[in-house]
Amino acid sequence: MMRPKYRPIIVLMILIMSACGPSDGELTEAVRAELEGVEGMENVEVAVDASIAQLTGQVESEEMKETAAGIAGNVEGITEVANSIIVDVSMDNTVDSVSMSDSELKEKVKANFQEYQLDNINIEVDNGVVTLTGEIPAEELQTVMSAAMESGADKVINKLTVTE
Repeated sequence: MMRPKYRPIIVLMILIMSACGPSDGELTEAVRAELEGVEGMENVEVAVDASIAQLTGQVESEEMKETAAGIAGNVEGITEVANSIIVDVSMDNTVDSVSMSDSELKEKVKANFQEYQLDNINIEVDNGVVTLTGEIPAEELQTVMSAAMESGADKVINKLTVTE
């Protein structure tokens, strides 16, 4: 009759496991999925750490910036939104942008990173789209994304690993 003695332990384990929410990776994907279908959110990047959604990138209006934060904040499991999105009215598609080659763009991103003293970031450029990889401290994320966007990239894809 030792069976009842283990029942409270099993119940406690089930309660603890059910209290565990989605992982940061799952939350990142959930926020990305919500933003994906919204017009004007193509340049918004998401990183989630400790259930806090960090939004970076660019949109063309303050309203779109607020919309992105609202969408992220409504994802179940997100406890806070750090909205570092930059409003850039020049993103209006009615203005033709001056194009540069991928190699020129990569050099410009590198120069911006040097100016901001940012290291250990890998840069790939394909058709004006900059992809960033590497590991950076959380406090540098906004600076990195701003420096990359200032280079004239059409879009910046954030695949950086953010550390505390």
